[in-house]
Order: sequence, then structure tokens, then C-alpha cells
Amino acid sequence: MADAQSQYDAIGRFYEAYADTAALKRAEAYTVFGNLGDIKGKAILDVACGFGFYTRAMMSRGASRALGIDVSSEMIEIARHREHSDPTGAEYLVCDCAHLPVLGQFDIVSAVYLFNYASSKEVMKDMFLGMRKNLRTGCPLIAYTVNPDFDLHRNSFTKYGITVFSEERIDDGYRARGEFVTDPPTPIEAFRWDAGVYEWAAAQAGLKHFKWHPIEVPELEIERHGEEFWRDFRSNCIAAGFSCIA
Repeated sequence: MADAQSQYDAIGRFYEAYADTAALKRAEAYTVFGNLGDIKGKAILDVACGFGFYTRAMMSRGASRALGIDVSSEMIEIARHREHSDPTGAEYLVCDCAHLPVLGQFDIVSAVYLFNYASSKEVMKDMFLGMRKNLRTGCPLIAYTVNPDFDLHRNSFTKYGITVFSEERIDDGYRARGEFVTDPPTPIEAFRWDAGVYEWAAAQAGLKHFKWHPIEVPELEIERHGEEFWRDFRSNCIAAGFSCIA
């Protein structure tokens, strides 16, 4: 997770600007909360929480507890500053998500843009294992990651908030380079793993009923931008969700 830590320590508040403006982020949030369902009264561990976008929203939607963890101390500092300015009850902790200790027993574990920073199949397996230790039996892991089916040759995805410049084939996936569309642009590197890597790693951790979830675009965003704007997004989306059960 060292690469993710250094990237997001450097990105810091630029990522806030991306999250506040990118069309991808709005569709992402709609999809994530659709997959989470009714969270009232539930304890949630938000892994790779960044500056607390989802952690705070979970508390606002009625979660009994939302603990956000991230490897980036810069991101956690921003999250705590936001919480201090506008308290929701969200909690934050700096933690390496690839070596997750037992922090409690949670009703839901969420992981938005975590697994795409796994540098190998074994690291991804360790991520799943850590989450399983913190998840009550029968409860879900809800995640969002780089879409295994994304095709860089069809579009670069710039108008939705991220530009992908290049991909290098590695075992069972790709190492990708790109940038968030911010001012100035912020460079990123991540992994686009094949679907089977996720499914294998989840099974190794004892998680079951693995299911991919396509991105969904809220009606409000269709009204705002029009159907044509979202055509490339729907046909070749850079991101996808998945769920599995402990």
C-alpha cells in the first residue's frame, strides 16, 4: 500500500476538488448507496475512506457507527478537520488496509477504490482477509473498483473526471497511469485486475456469493447532462461495484 499512501498524501485537497466536481463521483455515490441499501442502525467499517466522503454520509443516513480508515495520514487529517467543523459522529484512523487488524465486528464493510491499489494477487487476498475478520458472519462487503472490462482503446474517460493515459499488462491485470481532472491535474497510478483475481481473493478469505454490480447513473444527472453525455460512460465505464458475503 506504499504507492497509494504516497499518492494520496500528495493529492490531499486536490482529491477533494475532484470528488466535488467529477461526474464519475456522482454516479459512483449513487451506485454505492444503492448497493448499501438501508444502513440505519448499522455499524460500518469504511476502508480506504479518503477524506471521509462516505463515512460522513453513512452517519447522516442513520448508521449507528461509521469508522473510516485510510493509509494516507493527509486524507485522515482532512477527514478529521471536516468532522470537527461539522460533526456527524464519524470516527477516523490511519491504518494500512493491506494489513488490517481486528477493529471490531461490523454489520457492513465498504471499500471504495481500495482493491485497485493491491500490487499483487496476494496483497489483494490479504485485504479481503482483513475485512473478513472485521465483518459479522452473514454480513456484506460492498466495494467499488476499477472495472476489469474497461477498454482504454475506446475512450480515455476524461469528461467524467479521470483521464487514463496508458496501461501495461502484468500477470492477471494491468498497471494503469492517469490523472484526476483537477486544476492542476493530479497524477495517479493503479491496477486494473482481471475479474477472476477479485473472485479468487474473496474466496480465499472465505467470502461467498461474489457478484459484480454495474454502475448506475441517477436520473438527476441524466437531466443535467443529457443522455448523450453518459453514452460512453455506460458502454465503457472505468469503474464497477461488487459485493460478497461473510
